[in-house]
Amino acid sequence: MKKTLSLLVFTLILGFASTSLYAQSANVAGTANVLADIALTVQDSVQFGDIPTSTSSVIDPNGNTATNAVGGTQAAGLVEVAGAPNQTLAITFGNGTLSDGSGNSFTLTTTAAGDPNSANQASAAEFASGAGSHTTDGSGNYYIWLGGSITTPATSGAYSTSNTGGTAISVSVSYN
Repeated sequence: MKKTLSLLVFTLILGFASTSLYAQSANVAGTANVLADIALTVQDSVQFGDIPTSTSSVIDPNGNTATNAVGGTQAAGLVEVAGAPNQTLAITFGNGTLSDGSGNSFTLTTTAAGDPNSANQASAAEFASGAGSHTTDGSGNYYIWLGGSITTPATSGAYSTSNTGGTAISVSVSYN
């Protein structure tokens, strides 16, 4: 009996020892490419200039002239994007509301064009909000020009997105 018990204990010890001889382990590395934060800088606002009452006007994001303007400063808006080099971006934007601060307002229906070269406004590709492929240049830059269309109300005045009742054009950019 003593021999049988000793043989059984020896067999169990040998069994556990032989199992550990076949055990293996590995170390797996982890990596991450942490991208620079995206910074947006508004360089210019959308400016339609002087537009008569009850008139439609359009400013193309590829240009700086508003249709039916009779004077004043006219310019497409410009948002500069600074981020990581050679990265694809998702860009969304909304419409704005111009108000005189006294309860009169109208919608600015926004259009946009973009390019990684600031000199390419005239040839920048137009895109819809959330659509298109946009890639930063080797320095992480991308430029978004904003235009749009309006129909002025019958009430004259100084209308702005900054007045009470106005809403600025929202632009959001993220890595895609």
